[in-house]
Amino acid sequence: FPVTIYEKREPSIQPLEVQVFASIKDAAFGTTKQITFKRRSWCSGCAHTHSRCNSCGGSGIIVHIKGNDFFRVEERVQCNVCKGSGSIKQKTSNCSTSCQDGFILEEITLSFDIPKGIDKTGMYRMKHAGHESPTRRGVRGDVIVKIVEQAEDDYERVGNDIVVTQHIRYVDLVTGATKTLKLFDDENLSYNYTIAKWFD
Repeated sequence: FPVTIYEKREPSIQPLEVQVFASIKDAAFGTTKQITFKRRSWCSGCAHTHSRCNSCGGSGIIVHIKGNDFFRVEERVQCNVCKGSGSIKQKTSNCSTSCQDGFILEEITLSFDIPKGIDKTGMYRMKHAGHESPTRRGVRGDVIVKIVEQAEDDYERVGNDIVVTQHIRYVDLVTGATKTLKLFDDENLSYNYTIAKWFD
């Protein structure tokens, strides 16, 4: 005969994903960027006004056992009433208008260091900066930062090399010339090179 029992299990916190666009210069030499995103946090107005979930007995997990003395099957599922938190938060008059089930979405801006020589689609993890745990106040999940390198007209990154496109006058090709290549309009990244004459 089927039996319903309860098992205490801490629900996992899903990581929050944020996309950051970086120029080729940022990806090659590294930089610090400000990233703004919204994360789930406990509502300060109703953080302590919650009651035990009657559906799962406060465990957040329901285990269904079916079978007999010789054979049985166990199925563990998250409680669909409390969404795995084990408690039902009660909204009070002090709650923010954006409060939903005891949580709010707060906007936050953090600094993120883009390391030198990252991949074109690098992924990095910011520990304990994401959503707040549904059961433990102050415990946060991680933020996955996806860095997307933006294409530029005159620059292209091939592996660890930067390929630069520079337009040359026809007269310089015929007579030869010495040119200065300034990367990313940075005086500290200037290089001289010589164009050999087509005809000696």
